[in-house]
Amino acid sequence: MRKPVLSHDFWRLWAGRVAGFMGSQMGDVALRILFASALAAGSLELGILSAAQTAGFLVFAIPAGILADRFTRRRLLVISDLVRAGLLALIPIFALLGRLNLYVVIVIAFLVGLGNLLFEISYKSLLPDIVPNDNLVLANTRLETGRTSAALTGPLIAGALLCDIDSKPSAPFFGVTNPEYQNRTISFDGEETFYHRRG
Repeated sequence: MRKPVLSHDFWRLWAGRVAGFMGSQMGDVALRILFASALAAGSLELGILSAAQTAGFLVFAIPAGILADRFTRRRLLVISDLVRAGLLALIPIFALLGRLNLYVVIVIAFLVGLGNLLFEISYKSLLPDIVPNDNLVLANTRLETGRTSAALTGPLIAGALLCDIDSKPSAPFFGVTNPEYQNRTISFDGEETFYHRRG
């Protein structure tokens, strides 16, 4: 029996997904450390931050699914990455201007959560377009394995990077955790042809 083989397009998606999720995990750790130390947030504020990061999944899941169905998924992936990149870049900018506070971080966390939602739905909708039905189970297994590995290593790397950094937000660190660099790996040869063929 022939062993299933996943395409180069899938592995590009896999690389971008794992790298982006690891960056998101690192950014999440950095936000919480920033929130608790530099901004002197208490347990209530930390709870509000966590709720803000996930509220978009509850409120905007259906509209995001409609967008993923009506527009090119690759374009939505790039847009969501750019939006998250710009939002995370605002944190050191606000800090340098002396205007960073709890409310600014909560709003940014909520908007980043919306970007995460759009990316998650778009990449899951894209997967059947680049992987044959017979290989979908294998492809999802590879994606979840990579995601789990990133979830384990991302916070560890963030903690190691932040252990010697002052409590003030670090612009270079937020640049590294930025999901924008996924765009260099997410480039599918077949998707534009697929959408062109659909009209």
